[in-house]
Amino acid sequence: MSKKTYNDYYQDETFRAKRLEYMAEKVTCECGTVCSRVNLPRHQRTGIHDRRLEKSANIAVIQQNIVEMEKKIDKIQRDIDASKKRIKRAQK
Repeated sequence: MSKKTYNDYYQDETFRAKRLEYMAEKVTCECGTVCSRVNLPRHQRTGIHDRRLEKSANIAVIQQNIVEMEKKIDKIQRDIDASKKRIKRAQK
């Protein structure tokens, strides 16, 4: 019994169809890039991947800062409203 080679497997239509389907399958990388499954590791070693990850990390930090600023603005607005109420009460 001899061992099958890749060429022997590739002659089999079901194997060939499954292999071609696997190679054509598109996946979305964590950085947002869409590429074929077989090229994903190659893409992950590129500078484009690194820059997109860095940019998304920066965006997350900026969004967090915005949320914190909105909380501070709300607190200041509540303090202003409370001060206005105290002034009105003092004027009566």
